[in-house]
Amino acid sequence: MPLPPAAAVEPGQLFESIVINANDVVLVTEAAPVDLPSGGPRVIYVNPAFTRMTGYSPAEIVGQTPRLLQSPKTDRAELDRVSAALAAWESVEVELLNVHKDGTEFWVQSNITPVRNAAGWVTHWVAVQRDISARKTRDLAVQALLDNSSDLVMMVDPAGRLGSVSPTAIRILGLDPAALHGAELVDLLHPEDCEVLRSLLTPPAELVGNRPNTGELRLRHGDGDWRWLQVTGLDLGAAAQRSDDVRDRVLTCCDITENKAVEAARSLANDRFRSAFLDAPIGMVLSDPGGRPLQVNTALCELLGRTRDELMQRSLDEFVHPDDVEAGAIQRQALLHGSLTRHRHESRFLHADGEAVAVQHSSSVVSGRDGQPQHLVDHIEDITERKAFEDQLRHLALHDPLTSLPN
Repeated sequence: MPLPPAAAVEPGQLFESIVINANDVVLVTEAAPVDLPSGGPRVIYVNPAFTRMTGYSPAEIVGQTPRLLQSPKTDRAELDRVSAALAAWESVEVELLNVHKDGTEFWVQSNITPVRNAAGWVTHWVAVQRDISARKTRDLAVQALLDNSSDLVMMVDPAGRLGSVSPTAIRILGLDPAALHGAELVDLLHPEDCEVLRSLLTPPAELVGNRPNTGELRLRHGDGDWRWLQVTGLDLGAAAQRSDDVRDRVLTCCDITENKAVEAARSLANDRFRSAFLDAPIGMVLSDPGGRPLQVNTALCELLGRTRDELMQRSLDEFVHPDDVEAGAIQRQALLHGSLTRHRHESRFLHADGEAVAVQHSSSVVSGRDGQPQHLVDHIEDITERKAFEDQLRHLALHDPLTSLPN
């Protein structure tokens, strides 16, 4: 219910309250200079969120340029995009690596928009910034895998005591082979793998002789971590082509820690993707090349006021505003034909109640093993508030904040 007229808030006061209480940083600069060698336009205003994000007070940044925040490792290409947009007096959205006052680095998504006066001249730049460090951390590349190594060879007597151990024990287990001689192998073994070792040392009767048996187990590294090994067991007599009653076993161990780590990472990645997809705060769609949804998340259902079944049974284009369908279809074809690998544009989707919802629509292609497009992944983010904020900024630039009359 609207407030009664006596309690109505002036547009200027409303705008000020929005900016002051916003979680995102609002930074306003002069219009010029726009050349990067000069450092760019000087800051004239920041909201309280700026101090929370950067550690700098308004007094420390006002009169300075935003370059004060830039990390030396900031992507040059992103800075070039900013430079080009400023020179063209155009809006731009970039992701930058900044530095907190205490020296820690953090990532921000910055939407930089020109503010124009009634004559169309740019008078200021407004940057709305959001900390995206958590997302960038989630988007970090997988750590380098362990180097492939030669096999570890161990001779083990029927009681499980180690005899000769190959020099590769230093590299694979971080242990001196000489120090291992006479040690109990079970002392290095993971408690859950005792049965595997038992089967390797005392194989079934049908495997005794020159037929090896295999298993996977974990041995403790010198640093305390566990190494996964694919172990092949063979009678020492058979391995040496001897017919005497030699009962020692030769255990040839291939380090598969890397493979296990990849499996775990893949499983974790799948779980994370599934969780990130289903629980993402923005709408997400996994669709076939024809645009028919294969999976949609809860946020998209809530954004469009529709059920999951309703979204799954129709083409994604059917929910796009009629005036925006053609542009979206052109971009999708460009993605499928390889002209683009990803695309981001603003569009409008239709809510179940018939209202248009302003969105930031990002699309990318997932290719199959044959290199052909297999799926499309769409991120559909509600930008209604941002659009309203931009409209408010434009209104403020063109109208008196107290009377709301045009300047």
